[in-house]
Amino acid sequence: MKNHVRFDRTKQNIVDLIVPHFKEDYANEKNRASASRKTSARPTAEAPPPKKMRTEGQKAPKLYLTYELRPNPEKKPGERKELKALVKPWLRTSPKLTVKHLKKYLAMKLELDNFEEVELTCQGEVLGTDHTLEFIKKTRWHGKSNLKLHYRWKCR
Repeated sequence: MKNHVRFDRTKQNIVDLIVPHFKEDYANEKNRASASRKTSARPTAEAPPPKKMRTEGQKAPKLYLTYELRPNPEKKPGERKELKALVKPWLRTSPKLTVKHLKKYLAMKLELDNFEEVELTCQGEVLGTDHTLEFIKKTRWHGKSNLKLHYRWKCR
């Protein structure tokens, strides 16, 4: 029977960020095991290398992103009825979340038939479905405050 467990690089990166010493400990154990197989003598007990601790100047990696999701304030002539606002417009998710995931979330919350009927904008610019929130924050959002996204009916 084949092993059906797949390696997930994204999850591994998150684990490495949360507990960085696991990766180092695993490498040390692997080296010790291969060294003990090569020599017949028992390995000597050595003091483990000191773990690297974060200094005060270093920032912790971002594991979540807080942003605001509101209906578009600008109504264009001939546009369908305005979309209702979310009960809880502030969201906190992974920065790896894509615009497509957000559109599906909106369609579910606003009880729409198709998530492709809605488009998301950041500062008036329509966002592509494959963009991540991290990418949008770095390239489209130029403020120091939390990211603000707007949604509206898709232009036809």
